[in-house]
Amino acid sequence: MADRIARTGVSFDPYLLKRFDEYIKQKGYKKRSEAISDIVRESVFKSEEKQVVAVIRIIYDPREGHFNVNLTKFQHEYNCLILSTTRVYLDYHTCLEIMVVKESRKKLERIFQKLKKLNVKDVKMEIIS
Repeated sequence: MADRIARTGVSFDPYLLKRFDEYIKQKGYKKRSEAISDIVRESVFKSEEKQVVAVIRIIYDPREGHFNVNLTKFQHEYNCLILSTTRVYLDYHTCLEIMVVKESRKKLERIFQKLKKLNVKDVKMEIIS
């Protein structure tokens, strides 16, 4: 956490502010700012951990550097988050692998970075929900 505190202003509807003051009193907060910080922090970190569905598209040359073996190992390692896979042979030198995955954004980003390190022509990830 930062050593300094940034200050900001918040406008409330009077009724909402009254309800908020009752809430923070019930929770034992001494200052509104502490309650607001905790609520925002919880909301931000929960959204990072929320599971999302994504599509990962990989284009690769099946003749290059044992990619099929590496991809199979990868899929076995992460089988709990892979919902579906499809492989399409576009031509003799090019395959398209599509994976539908479900996990937190944070974990999907780490997994995506691992895939990018494999010997591929292109890899993209799109968050669906």
